[in-house]
Amino acid sequence: GAKEMEILFDDYKKTNDISFPMQIRINKLRDNSYLKMNFKQITFNSEIRSEDFKIEIGEGVEVKRLEEALKEIKE
Repeated sequence: GAKEMEILFDDYKKTNDISFPMQIRINKLRDNSYLKMNFKQITFNSEIRSEDFKIEIGEGVEVKRLEEALKEIKE
């Protein structure tokens, strides 16, 4: 079958001798859409709080509910 999705890791940063990707991009090849996550820092052994995350949706990007997106994937 045809490849439908690819995940790319980029912009590696070394912390405590371990390299981590500071950018993750998930490409949905069928409709040429993608989700890109950029990380500013990585901290070990600390609590992850919801206020530490910021989601920005680009101008002109169509927003769908999770249920709608899952239905499209099944089709």
